[in-house]
This record gives sequence, structure tokens and C-alpha cells, in this order.
Amino acid sequence: MTNAWLLYPGITAGYGNYNFNFNNITFQDQINIFSGQISANPIDPTAASRSIGFLDLGASVMLHNDLNMVFGLSAKHLNQPRLSSEESEDNVNQKMLITGQFGYELNINPYSQSQLPEYSYLYLFNAVSVQGASTRFDFYQDVQLGNISFGINEHFSFMEAASFSQIGVATSITLETLDFGLNYSVPIGNEAQLFVPNALELFLTFDISRFKERGRKDYSKFYE
Repeated sequence: MTNAWLLYPGITAGYGNYNFNFNNITFQDQINIFSGQISANPIDPTAASRSIGFLDLGASVMLHNDLNMVFGLSAKHLNQPRLSSEESEDNVNQKMLITGQFGYELNINPYSQSQLPEYSYLYLFNAVSVQGASTRFDFYQDVQLGNISFGINEHFSFMEAASFSQIGVATSITLETLDFGLNYSVPIGNEAQLFVPNALELFLTFDISRFKERGRKDYSKFYE
């Protein structure tokens, strides 16, 4: 059994665009308080529709072994792109988003002696994201029983004036190089239910690596 570590650095560059459209908003200077009539065009210069484009840079690194462990670190908005328009008095920049990840897989049937399928694993994955004054924690617990998996996940978001929690359940099935699955999550607490909707996610992933035959036979997320 080997335990080699592999390092994958990466950089990203993208172009984003925000479209500010105020055509559906009525400004105070459009209303004539004496006649009750509403003018079609405001005199406020900030009411003009405007598209703001920006360059967005990021970087990431992933470190994993071929046995059971992975670490990751990523940063988005490294250049903190400006989002404010020329008419705005405030200079608003997109704050840097930093995320750390950790994953660990445990073989829960190493000797094929229990009633579980021959290839059975418990996979734990955690992520922490920080952007300005906001912090988010994501926790995933997944049991792989042969080609079928079942899991639960928890999410906690903390912002300047509010905090939200979610919990979800997930399942998936692996068919050779394809994974089909779904995840259903619900908000926890009265405050979260006001702002966070129930979510149903369906996903399909596939492996196009020319070395894919090495790691799909035992359904582990790690392979030699």
C-alpha cells in the first residue's frame, strides 16, 4: 500500500458583468405631489441603466494522497474588482473570498466480513469560507455502500446582522464512469425560513480521465 501525495496548483481568470437596471423604479423627483402625476424620466443621474464589467482573478491548491485524505485552499476575487458605477459616491469592491477544504475517507469494511457490501466507505468533507465579515461552514457525511451512497449535510452562514442554518439529505448511484444523484435541503429556524428556500438539486457527473479505469472498480474517492 502506497501513500504518495500529489499537489495540484491552479489559477483562474474570468470576466464578470453586473447590469443595474432602474427602469422599473419610481424616484421621488418623478412624482408631482400637487397633481399626482408621475413623470416617465427622473433627473437623478444614478437612475440610468448601466452595465459594469470587471476582471476577476483567483488561485487554488489541492493536496491529496492515494489513500484517504485531501486538503484544499482557494481564493477568489484576488484583485477585488470594483462594482460601483461612475455616478456612485461610494467605491464598492468585491471582497476576497477564501475557502479551505478537508476530506477524509474511512474503509468501514476492510476485511469483507460484515453484512455490508464489499466496498463500503464513510467519507467526511468539511469546508470553511470567509468573505469580509461573512463566514460559512459546510459539513458533509457520506456512506458509500457499493455503487450507492447516502449522506447528510449541514450548512451554517454567519453575516454581520443575521445567521442562517440548513440541513440536507443526499443520495447517488454510480454506473461505471457516471454518477447520478440528488440533494434536498431545508432551512432551520424561523429567520432562515424567511430568507432561505427549500432546495432540490439534481446532478450528473462523469469521469473523462484516460486513467479512469484505475479508480472506479472499488467506488472509493481515492485510487492508486
